[in-house]
Amino acid sequence: MKQAIILAFLLGIGEVSIASTVTVVINGVEVNKGNIRIGLFDNPAEFPHGEPKMGETVASSLPSLKVHFTDLPHGNYAIALFQDANSNEILDKNFLGIPKEKYGFSGKKGFFGPPDFVDAVFTLKTDEQEVLIDID
Repeated sequence: MKQAIILAFLLGIGEVSIASTVTVVINGVEVNKGNIRIGLFDNPAEFPHGEPKMGETVASSLPSLKVHFTDLPHGNYAIALFQDANSNEILDKNFLGIPKEKYGFSGKKGFFGPPDFVDAVFTLKTDEQEVLIDID
């Protein structure tokens, strides 16, 4: 029996894949003003303006929303999001470069501009993890 288990593992039959879920809880949403655009990043070089590992766009239908990212391997991630009030798919800014639309990050916000990946990172190491983000 022991040899059968070892053989199954070596052939990949017994291989276990860890698939976890991150639930992003977003508070401070202006109801019915465009969409919430969310990026989940695992690459520091892409955060927060590049290509996310996963992305979602959800309607701003409630003041608090939950978005689920599933089938994620354990590891380090960061989240960037904004409320695209006019649905033009970009974070609108004023002439000084200050955002005119609500935005938020996992971790702490940067004082001048977005945080670095290291300041926004969280480690996924359980089957389910919740990340709370207040947007303003």
